[in-house]
Amino acid sequence: MFAESLGRRILVAGTPGSGKTTLAGMLGRVTGLPVIHLDRLSHTAGWTPVPADSLRERLLEVMKADGWIIEGETEHGLDVRLAAADTIIYLDLNRYVCLFRLFKRMLTGGWKPREDVAPGCEDRVNRDLVRSVRWIWDFDAKHRSLTVEQLRNLASTKKVVRLAGPAELNSFERELREHGL
Repeated sequence: MFAESLGRRILVAGTPGSGKTTLAGMLGRVTGLPVIHLDRLSHTAGWTPVPADSLRERLLEVMKADGWIIEGETEHGLDVRLAAADTIIYLDLNRYVCLFRLFKRMLTGGWKPREDVAPGCEDRVNRDLVRSVRWIWDFDAKHRSLTVEQLRNLASTKKVVRLAGPAELNSFERELREHGL
C-alpha cells in the first residue's frame, strides 16, 4: 500500500504557506499516525517562542512514539527530526504560491483558532506575519540550495519526497486519496 511505503515516522517540511498542515492531516487520516504540529510545540500563547532546549526535550518526548507525522518549520531540533524520520516530504513551492496561501489563510480563516498552533496563538497582522513573509521571500536566495543539498545527502538513507510545485503536490495528494482517504 502507498501509505505503508512512507514508513511510520514522517517529517513534512516547507516554508509557511506551502501546505504542510493540510498534507500532514491527509497523511494522518490515511496512515492512522498521530500528527504533531511544531507550532504547538515551539510556541506558547501570543506566539512566544519556547526556549530551544525545551523544544528539543518536547520533540524527543513525542518522537518516542512508535510512529508519527511531524509537520512544521523551525531550525531548532531539525537534526533530531531528520535523524528519526523514515520519510521526509519537502514541499518546495515557489514564494508567490506560498505568499498567496498565507494571505488566503489570513483572510478566510486566520481569525479563527487553529488546531495546529498553541492556544492563544492567532494569525493576525503583526511582526510574526511580517517575519513569515520575509522568510518566504528570502528562502530562495538564502536557504533553498542548502535545503535541497541536505535532502540529496539524506536520500541514500531515508525516503525523500520533494514536491516541487502545486502540480506535484496535488498529484501526491490525489494518490493519498486514492489509497485510503
